[in-house]
Order: sequence, then structure tokens, then C-alpha cells
Amino acid sequence: MKRTDIYSYFCFGYNYYLLRYESKGVLVHGDKDSLISRIEDFLKNVEDLNLQVTSKAAEQLRTILQEIAAKPSEAKVDVALATQVTSAIDALDKTLDAELQLRYAFIVTPKRFGLDNLLEHPVTLFAGEVFQLLPRICQFDIAQACRCIAFGLPTAAAFHLMRGTEGVLRFYYEALVKRGRVGHPMWGPIVEHLRKRRDAPQLSLLDHLDHIRTNFRNPTQHPEARYDLDEAQDLLSLTIDAINRMVRDLRARGLARGTSAS
Repeated sequence: MKRTDIYSYFCFGYNYYLLRYESKGVLVHGDKDSLISRIEDFLKNVEDLNLQVTSKAAEQLRTILQEIAAKPSEAKVDVALATQVTSAIDALDKTLDAELQLRYAFIVTPKRFGLDNLLEHPVTLFAGEVFQLLPRICQFDIAQACRCIAFGLPTAAAFHLMRGTEGVLRFYYEALVKRGRVGHPMWGPIVEHLRKRRDAPQLSLLDHLDHIRTNFRNPTQHPEARYDLDEAQDLLSLTIDAINRMVRDLRARGLARGTSAS
């Protein structure tokens, strides 16, 4: 998937119009409004859009580009050259139309969380310096979950959120417990072990983690489980809260460190 500025499509169409109808009298060389610049921009747009058939059909334009490169620096497009350019555009017009009909663009619709936060900056959804302290695999899962929500894939988002939260829980547990850890560091046994410690985390955090495990993490593993977008966004909110609390507790204990490489 490639992020594309919609404005570039408008520019592509406008540039196409200028080449086809407005070449006469412009400078051959020079700034962005010169004929050479317009042809180069058009060919670059064709390549950027991966319009392979149109690119092949644009050989006549490339030939014109080579021929006019030798013209004097002050040269302007005369009637003959303008007609030649228009003819080259007309020759590839049907090919361009046919190939563009095979392309689709999908518009990302607004969500309860800002799209820029979901797609590019999930770090901003968390309390200050929380996301940066998480293991990189957990950062990955959370970022993927946010992108899934943005792109309307709520069930996939739930899987990533639960995996990411469990990863952060293990990270939290390993920071608190240095010896005598549970043999199988799974979500349930970890929380149960933390409850029994003299320096146990706040009951509200442990209850919150158990709530997520019982009502979301375990059911999400079921092969018939499905989420809608509202449920996935609710789950993201729960996840953010749980992770913020775990990191806040590590900070209070003086156990917060830099981003883990795991």
C-alpha cells in the first residue's frame, strides 16, 4: 500500500490538459511552465502511478522531449510543435483512459481517533513517553492495530491489540519480578502471581488486566469472534489505559528504562 496525496491526481490531470490544449506559445526550456517541464512531469506521474501500458504508449512524447532539448534557450512552442505534442497526447489518450479504469482509490473515513494518530503517530495516543518505553514488538502490534482501525479492519485490530497488551504485560512483569517467576508467563498466571506479591501493583490495575483477559483476550482467540469498528475502538481505549497504568507504575517504582530492543 502506498500513501498518495490526492492533490497529485489533480495536478496530473491539469498537466495533461495543458499538454493537450495549451502548449502553443510557452517556452520550450525554463521553469515549471515550460514544455520540457510539463512533459517530464507527465512522464514522471505515469511512472509514479505505475501505468505501465501508458508509459509504453508514451514513446512519441519521449521522442519529442529528446528533439526539443537542442532548441535555443529562448525558443517558444510554435504551431507545428504544439500540434506535434497534441498528436502525441491524442495517440495515448485511449490507452490512458483504459488503464486508469483498472485503478481504484480508497478513501479512509473518519474514526473516533484522529486518522493521523492512527496511521502515522500512535505514540500520541498514549501518555507522555509511554509508547517509547515499550518493547519494539509491542509498538509494532499497537501501530498495526491502529492502522487496522483506520482501514476498517476491526477484528484484525483486536488481535493486534491483545497480542500487544500481553507483550507489554510480560515486559511489566519481568521488570517487577527478577526471581521466582512463573514457569509459563501467560496473561492469567502473571496477574495471579502479581496479586500474591508483597509489593503487588494496585488492585485496580490487576482487576483491569483480568477484565481485559477474561472479556476480550480469551474470546478474541475464538475462531468465530468478530469485532465491529466501535468495539475495536473501545478496546483500543481499554488497551491504552492498561498500558499507561503499567508504565506509570514502573516509573513510580523507578523501574522505567529506555525502549526495549526485544
